[in-house]
Amino acid sequence: MKKNSPHKMLPAACLLGLVGISGPANAENWYIGASFGQSDQSDAGDAIKTAFRLVGLTATVEDTDSAWKLFVGYQANENLGFEAAYVDLGQAKGTGGGVTETVQSSGIAFSLVGTAPLSSSAGIFGKVGLFSWSTDISATGPVGSASASTTGTDLTYGVGAKFQFNKQVGARLEWEHFTLSDINADMLSVGILFTIQ
Repeated sequence: MKKNSPHKMLPAACLLGLVGISGPANAENWYIGASFGQSDQSDAGDAIKTAFRLVGLTATVEDTDSAWKLFVGYQANENLGFEAAYVDLGQAKGTGGGVTETVQSSGIAFSLVGTAPLSSSAGIFGKVGLFSWSTDISATGPVGSASASTTGTDLTYGVGAKFQFNKQVGARLEWEHFTLSDINADMLSVGILFTIQ
């Protein structure tokens, strides 16, 4: 009977130690959830104002909007987790001189999440990762309409607090920052999450 060399087992042992588990992933470590809140896209608002000035117009800008996200995560141990989310940041909008321009952004975020437990049911967390985003720009006016889109992948990070009501249901309050090339956006949200049993 062939025996596994201890040396050959080291890579597996290191990986298991890294994620703090000693066997197959526990289903109870997975969670899904949804968050709803408000985005602040003041950079996009400033870009709209600049575009209007270039054609001799003055814009009235709305740079906050409703925002939401759907997320799925895996809690490797009490301090380390991973999360993926679809994020809709809503839009920034400018109007003036019969012209309306909107900048709408969304994307998928992949983050490493670090948690500091405060008690058995509460904790604070920070996250950092990448945001694969898409921005759609549209303008309409008396002579017609025009549109454009752009995509990219940039940095995202955030902080928050969470509370576990029971083994199945929890809630979180969260602030996140998203970089979209030379445009920055923030999102403040409240979310609910469910542990997968």
